[in-house]
Amino acid sequence: IFIDTLRPDHMSLYGSERPTTPKLETWAADAAVFENARSIAPWTLPSTRSMLTGHIPERWGTVPTLQDQLSDIGWATSFVAGNVYLSSNFDMSNDWSEHRCINWPQAEVQVDRALEFIQTNPNRDAFVLLHLMDMHLPYTEPRKYKGRFAGPRPASLSKDDFHRSEVMKADLTDDDKQYIRDRYDQNLAYIDDQIARFMEALPEDATIMVVSDHGEEFWDHGDFEHGHTLYDELLRIPMV
Repeated sequence: IFIDTLRPDHMSLYGSERPTTPKLETWAADAAVFENARSIAPWTLPSTRSMLTGHIPERWGTVPTLQDQLSDIGWATSFVAGNVYLSSNFDMSNDWSEHRCINWPQAEVQVDRALEFIQTNPNRDAFVLLHLMDMHLPYTEPRKYKGRFAGPRPASLSKDDFHRSEVMKADLTDDDKQYIRDRYDQNLAYIDDQIARFMEALPEDATIMVVSDHGEEFWDHGDFEHGHTLYDELLRIPMV
């Protein structure tokens, strides 16, 4: 389970005081929870290439991938992706039995697609990489999660779904910045529910790993979003 743009200190599993991941916490009670995992890069494409090869991203295309090695021994493999950098445009469809990519889908759509693949391969070992995009801008949590942590949208933001350019142009107060953090956490609560739904449908002998490609900056060192610096809010990731 590959959660794009997730920093561990926003997860109650990793000590956040907010109940953002209660279902993941329950699942992780007997799991290995890594406290000091780091990504190789602060954005998606290079970090995912290293995730799937164990090599620096520049070696992509010259070294075996995890999915290729598993296919060679008879496994069915599927990448359910939700980011353009994980598409065939960037050679990320290579070596998969099935590769499906749409840009910015909600977690519910991705979980349904992953379960469909598992259900159509009931008698084979399967490796499924389920990619969830909801922690990434623009925040699109369903309506019932809108008031979980965040109050009304501040006047500095013209709409509920916003990108980095709009945030950087806005004259934000500290409360406005907190509203953006709150929206991030609401998407995490939504993902927690969807991951639980996915896990409940898996076979009893499934091995599950939860990981991210990078974190997110919330003005920790003066900047916002990701891909621009190499601070720990970007490189430290959850791995369970």
